[in-house]
Amino acid sequence: MKTPLLTATALAVLIALPIAARAAEDDFAKTHPFATADKDGDKKISPDEYVAYVAPKTDAAAAKEKFAALDKDHDGYLSREEFRAGMGTKGKKKKGD
Repeated sequence: MKTPLLTATALAVLIALPIAARAAEDDFAKTHPFATADKDGDKKISPDEYVAYVAPKTDAAAAKEKFAALDKDHDGYLSREEFRAGMGTKGKKKKGD
């Protein structure tokens, strides 16, 4: 009697884990800045995606200049690491710089 119950429990866990993982991925995509900026979901940010992402706070010319500075490998896209390196910086010099 215990074997069918254990089998059913194991099956339920095997089915639930991928569903939970997918839900966590979806939540991440909705809240993480990189995922928000990466509109086409190709895991890299194009110049147009970056300009659109920073548009509310930055004009297009400044955004393109910032994009070029962040694109360390000069492949024309921002990787997650390149994008993360630019987070928290506003492109303004601090006093004393």
